[in-house]
Amino acid sequence: MKTFQKITLAAAISAAPFMAQAELTPMDDALMGDTTGQAGVTVEISINAGSAITIEEVTYTDTASTDLVNGDRLLDETDDNIVNPLATFDGGSVAMQNISISGISKLIQTIDVSDEGDLLMTMKGEDALFNKTLAADGSVTDSAVSAGNGVSGVVVSLGGTANSSAVLLQGATSGEAELVNNLSINADLGESTTTIYNLSNHGGLVSAAGATSTATAAMAIGMTSSFRLNDLDAGIFGYTKDQTDVSYGVAAAKNTLETAPALAGNLTFNADGVAASDDVADNALVATYNAVVGTSNAAAATGAAIGIENMSFMGADGGMVTVEQTIWADATGVSIEMGQIAGTINIGSVSIGGASIGSVSIANLNLAGMTQKIYGH
Repeated sequence: MKTFQKITLAAAISAAPFMAQAELTPMDDALMGDTTGQAGVTVEISINAGSAITIEEVTYTDTASTDLVNGDRLLDETDDNIVNPLATFDGGSVAMQNISISGISKLIQTIDVSDEGDLLMTMKGEDALFNKTLAADGSVTDSAVSAGNGVSGVVVSLGGTANSSAVLLQGATSGEAELVNNLSINADLGESTTTIYNLSNHGGLVSAAGATSTATAAMAIGMTSSFRLNDLDAGIFGYTKDQTDVSYGVAAAKNTLETAPALAGNLTFNADGVAASDDVADNALVATYNAVVGTSNAAAATGAAIGIENMSFMGADGGMVTVEQTIWADATGVSIEMGQIAGTINIGSVSIGGASIGSVSIANLNLAGMTQKIYGH
């Protein structure tokens, strides 16, 4: 939800120069005297069924840092001068791949500025939402009880293919491993409000719990939102394509194919490593090799040490989950205060090493009063 708000605001701002180039009609003094400014801006976002916002990869690379060699300063033996106190190391990367967002019927956002100079952003939808009923098998169905209006069935997915990962860890020069193999989320979004406070016009920082703290900051972000997680599937500690190729002997199978005495035609390989030959006499050899590749690709796309299926997070009686939090920054770092987030978590199946160990339910979870602080090191 916060991502949608940031994207919308950025899109509105970036579009202004293009709108300014449209054909304009001069206004005389009399007409200008009868003209008043409009209150705020409304932006609607829709993604048609079958379409999606897609991003191939988002990568964060850690900057180069310095550290003491072996944790100690090196001293000259004669005059104790430091001769090489610091060594430089390049950081690795974390990447999110094959990102897709779909299922947004109509997301309506408004942007306003209050008299105090606070930026107010709201988000809502027009879909009718209903409380959910959770069956014993983990399936979720609508009940007849209204849960208000919003956007239903928003789908977010990452990874999930042989050549992509949801979250991939990469070394500075070589080597990579999957933290998350695949991630798929289906959620309903209720009404949300984000306020960016200009604290110079407030007596203090208004916390998520409604109290005023003594924290000193120039600006704070207060957010109240509602959502419901209908279904989440994920694979944790997965296997990259290179790792599964080794495990399933793809390199050896390819070598056998390319050096086969009976090979009659020319071979080609697609991005997934699947082979094809321009001579039908090679069909049997190609099929044998492709069977190994297909098994490897399936393992790379879905293989993970820990699997989570049919996870849901709902409010009381299958309703929406309400989240309240305040974010502010000062000289000590960035603080995130959780005012409220309560509901029931259900996981239909948890698997380890490919075998299910059962289901999990966490009833009446409440994280009110938690504060996190983020700072550099």
